[in-house]
Amino acid sequence: MSFLDTSKRLAIIAFCSALAACSDLPELEVSEAEFDSKTPYPEFVPLDVLLKEPEATITDDTQNALDTRREDLLGTPVAQAEPNEDALQKRIDALRKRQQELSASTPSRTPEVETSSEQSIEDRLRDRLENGIRPPTPNE
Repeated sequence: MSFLDTSKRLAIIAFCSALAACSDLPELEVSEAEFDSKTPYPEFVPLDVLLKEPEATITDDTQNALDTRREDLLGTPVAQAEPNEDALQKRIDALRKRQQELSASTPSRTPEVETSSEQSIEDRLRDRLENGIRPPTPNE
């Protein structure tokens, strides 16, 4: 790194610092008259009072409005879509049909595990994984 690069970086940093120093900061919204040497410290509030949950302040009008809203929502009929008309249901049915076709056309190696038409693991490696690795035995 040369001196020229360092001086350019320092000049950029100094320029940015000067630019930031010129920004207008808002004035504080408190006056010195509120806080003089004779102003007493605020009283401490017990922790129990701060941690206590506030009491519910629901008026009768608010409760009536909530009850009316609840009844209106419960009385609204729920739209029931026909399973045949639902696009998502059609997609699910098509995938299930495809899965059944694949499982019917492909013989399975074990009853609980079905293989797909495209094997991602070679038969030799699959046998090794299923049977485990046997340590070599000394010839007697």
